[in-house]
Amino acid sequence: MAYPEMIEMDYKDIGKTRFIGAAALFTGGDAWDPEIWVRQWKEADAYRDTLSNLLGQYGIESLKYPCSLVYTDNEKLEEAKVYYIAGHFFRQDTPVPEGLQYCDIETTMVGFALFHNQHDHKDLEDTYTATRDRILSDGHFIPYPKGYWNAEVHTTGRTIGEEVDFGYMFPVQS
Repeated sequence: MAYPEMIEMDYKDIGKTRFIGAAALFTGGDAWDPEIWVRQWKEADAYRDTLSNLLGQYGIESLKYPCSLVYTDNEKLEEAKVYYIAGHFFRQDTPVPEGLQYCDIETTMVGFALFHNQHDHKDLEDTYTATRDRILSDGHFIPYPKGYWNAEVHTTGRTIGEEVDFGYMFPVQS
């Protein structure tokens, strides 16, 4: 399988964080749907100024890019809900503005892969797989289902059909 070009792979300690953004859907299923992606970003765009103001006071410089976060909430996969939120990572003490959702991220170590390609929804699936597979082949463990999350990171934009740099981030344990 040919993936978009991976231009960087890094492991780093981000500390405990809080992800704040607009939720598009809460579901018990695990199938990824491009319509969820479109809907969550449309919701997040309505809060762009609110999130930008928070970034100035509570933002984390190394995590300044807009992201789409997916996470689960339970130890038992068959009972776990999957949450989708578009927004940003902040310090864990950040107040959550009315109308937005949050997820406190306890995992401090992450694996982050950066890609370059013409952005389309298929890229999101391919880069997810390439990042996950690289993390696992490097000898790290990705917690699942409890503690599981991943973030699609948009470093140069998220316009479908444009050449962009974007990445995926997963929690890792060695």
